[in-house]
Amino acid sequence: MPCPTISMTWTVEAGEDGTFTGSWTGDADGQSYTRETSDISIDGGVFSFTVRVEEQGQAGEFVFEGTMAEDEVSGTFEVRPEGMPATITGTFSGARAEGDGTER
Repeated sequence: MPCPTISMTWTVEAGEDGTFTGSWTGDADGQSYTRETSDISIDGGVFSFTVRVEEQGQAGEFVFEGTMAEDEVSGTFEVRPEGMPATITGTFSGARAEGDGTER
């Protein structure tokens, strides 16, 4: 059974102290979810971040790792239920949003 297609948008802002904050929005099957991101790392064109989720009493996280090259982004993700190894893995690709350079 194929995995559903998820449309996602994430926003990252750099603080004056060099730390990053952000949010992630995923749209699938007519439902939209927005969550804060954590563990954000950006080093040149390489990035990673984590989205923690809790739904119906189940906790876990989505872990994203990828690269940015010009206006393209791509990478991998894992779904990790709390206390367990990754149960779903996949890839993503897309375009960098137009704007002030802080949106991915």
